[in-house]
Order: sequence, then C-alpha cells, then structure tokens
Amino acid sequence: MANSDKRWREIEDSIRQVLFRDWDPIGVGDRSPDEYDGYIQPIYWMLMKSRSEDEIAKYLHKTKTKDIGLFDWFGGRRNRKIAQKLLALDVRGDL
Repeated sequence: MANSDKRWREIEDSIRQVLFRDWDPIGVGDRSPDEYDGYIQPIYWMLMKSRSEDEIAKYLHKTKTKDIGLFDWFGGRRNRKIAQKLLALDVRGDL
C-alpha cells in the first residue's frame, strides 16, 4: 500500500509539473501548488486508457475555455504539444 501511495504521488506530481510549467492558463506558476489538482485525475485516466493526444488536447482546451472561462488564443498547437509532454510521462506501474 505504501508503495502504491508513493507511486501515485510521483505520477500526480509529474502531471502537476507539466500543467504548471507548460499549460498554466491563469499564470499562477508554482505560487499556488494545488491550483490545477482537480485536472490531474482526469488526465491520468486519459493517459492510462485512450492515450489519445487529440482527447487530451481537447480536454485542455475545454478546461481552459469552459471551466476556467478564458479564451484559448493558441490552443490547438499548444495543447497538442502539452498533450505530447503528458503522453511522454511514465504513469504506468503498481498503484
């Protein structure tokens, strides 16, 4: 159990880092470390199940425009690059 908790925290942190470093639609940087935590689990499940760059990019776009309420000026290309970074993360393992 302890190993699975540790592994989940590692996965969670790796997704969080991509969201802060590369996505960060409201520009909080690392000043608000849990700002995007609500988006980590849905992204994790996409990474585990479909592994679809398109699905992840659409999720990031929808989250920014519908949930957060911001215009996504460079959404398409930028969201795809972020999706690629998320897909490159090692999220598999014993949980």
